[in-house]
Amino acid sequence: MPTSRIDDFVRDFAFGHGAYPATLMYRGYRYSTCTSINHVVCHGMPGDRLLKEATSSYRCDLHRRGLVWRSSDVAIPPIARKAERLIE
Repeated sequence: MPTSRIDDFVRDFAFGHGAYPATLMYRGYRYSTCTSINHVVCHGMPGDRLLKEATSSYRCDLHRRGLVWRSSDVAIPPIARKAERLIE
């Protein structure tokens, strides 16, 4: 699954539930999530790269009813023990 598809899902889910992705159009950023895969430290942009076995970080901030909800960090198993220790 490409990271752009996850970004589309997050945007559709947010709008469908009365929320707004905090990163969407922030200083011109056109995505609903920040996607970092393996060696990308943070704030990567969603695109056509396919997720396979990887250590990923998704930053998803949603505005709803005056609050900001934040979620992040995902691992797609199986992952190497070295990557697992880094997450811990």
